[in-house]
Amino acid sequence: MKIIMFLNTTESLEYFSEQLSKYFVSQGHEVFFYNCSDQLHSFKKLQNFIEPGNTVGFAFNFWGITDDMYLCTGREPFFWDDSGIPFVNMIVDHPYYYHLMFRHLPQKYTQICIDQNHISYMKRFFPSVDSDHFIELGGTPLVPREEMIPFENRKYNLVFTGNYISESFLKKHMSKMEPSALDFYNSMIDDLIADPDYTIEELVEKRVREEFGDAVNDHFLIELFNKTVAIDLDVRHIFRAKVITSLADAGFKISVFGAGYDQCPTIHPENLDQHGKVDSEKCLIALSNARASLNVMPWFKKGSHDRVFNSMLNGAASISDTSDSLTRHFKNFENIVFYDLKHINELPEIYGKLISDQATLKNIAEAGYEESIKNHTWNSRGEKILKILENVLAK
Repeated sequence: MKIIMFLNTTESLEYFSEQLSKYFVSQGHEVFFYNCSDQLHSFKKLQNFIEPGNTVGFAFNFWGITDDMYLCTGREPFFWDDSGIPFVNMIVDHPYYYHLMFRHLPQKYTQICIDQNHISYMKRFFPSVDSDHFIELGGTPLVPREEMIPFENRKYNLVFTGNYISESFLKKHMSKMEPSALDFYNSMIDDLIADPDYTIEELVEKRVREEFGDAVNDHFLIELFNKTVAIDLDVRHIFRAKVITSLADAGFKISVFGAGYDQCPTIHPENLDQHGKVDSEKCLIALSNARASLNVMPWFKKGSHDRVFNSMLNGAASISDTSDSLTRHFKNFENIVFYDLKHINELPEIYGKLISDQATLKNIAEAGYEESIKNHTWNSRGEKILKILENVLAK
């Protein structure tokens, strides 16, 4: 099988693609990377790569079927339709980020979702899209286990990898809203902070049905959900700040690898060891030199995040809030440490006990590694993705 993938996309997605491509090649398949920043030369090479009936496209987040002068006109994916090449797309965000894209899909389009709730959303609002495929993100071990830095010799007690966007910055973009819309937006944020078990779409629908009753239909909801992206971004960074500051303000040092932490609202900024913006590999290097890694889930309630798997696969114990997927994969205080977003105030005590018992922390890290190396690498995800690619080619 020949697989078309994409370079010069988003840095993290490109890194995922590189990991998957290694697995695809190891299984005897050919991979061609189309360079989105050099479309003319890549398209010429692509034409020579294609083998009719044996070629499939694979991308993250719609790369290759939008904004490319040789593969699509505007958003119309003429290349994929004219060539008859199937296209498999793995979206790593909630589908309400991409409503416009769903109106311009290739004829032979298949979608992979990383959260079971995303599949339910697609079935309800975009039932014609082949999207009933659930595969979580995977993790990447930098080196074999025997080459890892010994747990006792690691530089960082606790790391967090990921950027931070301040609430004040996000609120600036809301300043042009109508007062009624802004009130709705702010009340939604307040409700999600009060009860973070809600998905955003659940809470939005609940609130509008309380106000408008039977007048609410799916068409109305689709238009409304498409405007909730700002809520999604806002609430995840509010909780990111709450979790990190709970530890920093309790006197614990956190090494943060990502941009924006000079704006984090801690009263003890000296406890944030800031390393600035880093790429995917530097995040893995940081995790490989850490005893523990903090995770705050994006709003994936029936999915997981690569930050958890990357932490474990590089020898750090993962400390995370919960999701249905994570609690299904892992056991608290056996191969992961869970905290509750409803009780963030308890996190400093949980973490304090962990760092005072390094033997237990090491055992958790080792057990997390064992579980993740068996089930949560990009190789294990690649095996599932290959089955989907083979199936769409056989149709």
